[in-house]
Amino acid sequence: MKYKLNLVVVLILILFSGVILSGCYKSEQEIKKEVEEKTGLRIEKGNIYTYKDKNGDLIMVELTKKRLPNGFSKVFPVLKNGIIVNGYRRTFEGLNSYSAQWKTKDSLDTVKNWYLDKLKNSGWNKISGKEISRKKEKIVLINFDKNKYKAKITISSKSESKSTSVYVYLDTKN
Repeated sequence: MKYKLNLVVVLILILFSGVILSGCYKSEQEIKKEVEEKTGLRIEKGNIYTYKDKNGDLIMVELTKKRLPNGFSKVFPVLKNGIIVNGYRRTFEGLNSYSAQWKTKDSLDTVKNWYLDKLKNSGWNKISGKEISRKKEKIVLINFDKNKYKAKITISSKSESKSTSVYVYLDTKN
């Protein structure tokens, strides 16, 4: 449930950041004010947003494009041959959750094996794994944990594509 709520928040914030960054029809300041009034989001600077959740708790969110969110690489290994698409960091009561997405020309199996080896060698414990094959797509889902973090990795490749997509979601354990 917490994962789905985080995903919904990310999608809403990506939508609003696209509107804000596009500058369509209104000045950036006008859009900023309108978004803040309608959503309760407070846009502090650039890609940092704060809002209050339904319990009134203050949440800080960082959205990134073409770079990892601050602190991600300190917590989790980063695929060296990947091109970063976007990232996300959510902070609540001093705890961070992260997500990042990138693409690579490496094969799905190469990426999967790299993560299995790299995470095992850096102290992460594999919790579960699953491979799904469809007509035109192969997907690998792997879950790990280490200390206070749990990681969900989704690796996918479509048969007509010459790239592999990687999505990593990191959250603190309850």
